[in-house]
Amino acid sequence: MSELVKVEINECVALLTLNNGKVNAFSHEMIADFNAALDQAEEAKAPVVIAGHPGMFSAGFDLKVMQKSMDAAMALVKEGSTLTRRLLSFPTPVIAACTGHAVAQGAFTLLCSDYRIGAAGEFKLGLNEVAI
Repeated sequence: MSELVKVEINECVALLTLNNGKVNAFSHEMIADFNAALDQAEEAKAPVVIAGHPGMFSAGFDLKVMQKSMDAAMALVKEGSTLTRRLLSFPTPVIAACTGHAVAQGAFTLLCSDYRIGAAGEFKLGLNEVAI
């Protein structure tokens, strides 16, 4: 695991902290780390708390991957979709601690959580796909 998603399991609660640079972009590597973190939480039968860093939950998919080619973009969207479906059916509660901006896949991650808690601030939450 490359630490793009940090995992701490304390007192039977799994804290998954998104840790992929300034915008916490969902790349193939981050999605793999996220799934590995969920595997650990599931094995521990622990409820999951997902957080970003102050000011940024996640700005969505990694634009470098999305701009490579249509095939690259579709592969990343497929992985992201599979991850959101996994969150929707996760066997323990999933709580999103929205620490800032949550756009595109970041917002879908919020929507797929059972509970959402937001930090106060002038943050953007939304799906740019709706405007398109």
